[in-house]
Amino acid sequence: MKSGFLFGLLMIAIYIISVIAIIGIAIGCGWVLQLLLPFSLFEGTLLALLAMGMCWAIWSKIVQGLMSPLNLPNNLYDEELDEDVFPEIPQTRFWKKPHARTWEKWITYTLANTIYDALLDLPEATASMPDQEVQDMSVNLAEAAMHALKTKQGRSKQLRVNRGELVQQMARLGHPPYDEEILALTIRTVNEELIYLNEPVLNVIKHNLWQDLSDMI
Repeated sequence: MKSGFLFGLLMIAIYIISVIAIIGIAIGCGWVLQLLLPFSLFEGTLLALLAMGMCWAIWSKIVQGLMSPLNLPNNLYDEELDEDVFPEIPQTRFWKKPHARTWEKWITYTLANTIYDALLDLPEATASMPDQEVQDMSVNLAEAAMHALKTKQGRSKQLRVNRGELVQQMARLGHPPYDEEILALTIRTVNEELIYLNEPVLNVIKHNLWQDLSDMI
């Protein structure tokens, strides 16, 4: 309680000293003005106070403008974070419980979201489609690519899926055909993703681990 009282006295003292300093500076400026211009000491002091007030207001605006990017409101910061969250086909579409996350389902999920992301970057092909339809198409294409991988023998150093394999598996699974632009995008996207997934998928193929629990997150 005593420290709070002393702090209050200190704030009052600082305020009084600040007011006295401002008035003193204004009187000094007023005295200079009355020497240079036909002003009385009162008029010069008043003019000096007005000029100081305007300068303070302008300087405050400048500082506020410079500091505002560093003091974003929390809700604005949250909105910027939300913009960085990429849309995703949920995992629950592929497995309901963690122990059901097999390699086959995880690979399909990964390829589906990679294709989905690529399709969203192709507005001329998907702009007229509802998002659910784009997701369904991504899953269909991913299932076809995954079944094409299941036909591989694991002898290649780098796994790849070609157009013939993709179209064949689409027909075998009963999925609707898609135009050449979407097929080309899918093949390119899947093969780029397989560069990163090559080692684990090759291991799955060689040891027939499709129905084993995946340790990938």
